[in-house]
Amino acid sequence: MIVAQALHYSKNRKKLLDFDEIEHPIALQVGGNDPLILSEAALIAESWGYDEINLNVGCPSQKVKSGNFGACLMKHPDLVARCIEAMKKKTNLPVTIKHRTGIDNLDSTEWLLSFIDKIASAGADRFSIHARKAWLNGLNPKENRTIPPLQYERVQKLKNNRPELIIELNGGINSIKDCINILEKFDGAMIGR
Repeated sequence: MIVAQALHYSKNRKKLLDFDEIEHPIALQVGGNDPLILSEAALIAESWGYDEINLNVGCPSQKVKSGNFGACLMKHPDLVARCIEAMKKKTNLPVTIKHRTGIDNLDSTEWLLSFIDKIASAGADRFSIHARKAWLNGLNPKENRTIPPLQYERVQKLKNNRPELIIELNGGINSIKDCINILEKFDGAMIGR
């Protein structure tokens, strides 16, 4: 993940963005909360040769939280939608989002469905869902990857309710066999570590 503001102010984008051609297809994941700066990042990603741009709305780190982006953006679905819309207007690349099933006490199935609907209406091309919520206070990033329980069934309900959306599952995937099983129910399996 690269902070969109870092791209905006960087004097050495090559250091931040370069990749080897063998890496295609390749996505640029950005963090941020300013639609204008994120739309600029989308344009930069396209001109640099990336195949996709992904908005991170799932990272719970203290540094990310202090910048008011990552998982804490899930509290502000209207802002996330404006960010996605702005990015879609600036690029022909697929604009995707990675997020959690919720944060803190914002984690009901109804709330998550409402969040997804708002972001889908904004034009998100794919949802990468880390199938556990994030606790923004009390857990560090490592604990947020292991302590909140995985909730594959909640993500499965979303996919069943919105079959037209491209939804890939993330979290707790440890083997090729896990991936094969996930691909029977979802559009993709995302391995983060």
